[in-house]
Amino acid sequence: MDDKKVDELLEHYHEEIQEYKAEQDQVKSMMGAIGGSHADRKEKLVSILLILILILTFSLGYIIPGFSKFLAIELGILLVSIKVMIVMHQQQKMQHFQFWILNSIEWKITRLEKQHVELKKMITKGERERD
Repeated sequence: MDDKKVDELLEHYHEEIQEYKAEQDQVKSMMGAIGGSHADRKEKLVSILLILILILTFSLGYIIPGFSKFLAIELGILLVSIKVMIVMHQQQKMQHFQFWILNSIEWKITRLEKQHVELKKMITKGERERD
């Protein structure tokens, strides 16, 4: 291999490393946008708050004589419905992220397959030239 090809190869690898670092930063920022440890705390706090309000609502129907038991049950069902909607939204965000990751992996595999075919062609061409 002559120096020109070596330099081109090194430049190509340097570009690949830069692309990898850019993708790595993009994944880190995406994870932060979807929710990292800050979002986990927020989600736990909301869940605990909803559970406490739910217990309080159900208990109000039995503790306070003027508070209807049916109203307490209806408010409890409303709170449970809100929690289900929150969980569905979180699940949708996670599925979107998983789709993005799988799409990125598929794109990289396709790119690697193209590079593999090109390298095979170069190797067979080099072998033919030697013969």
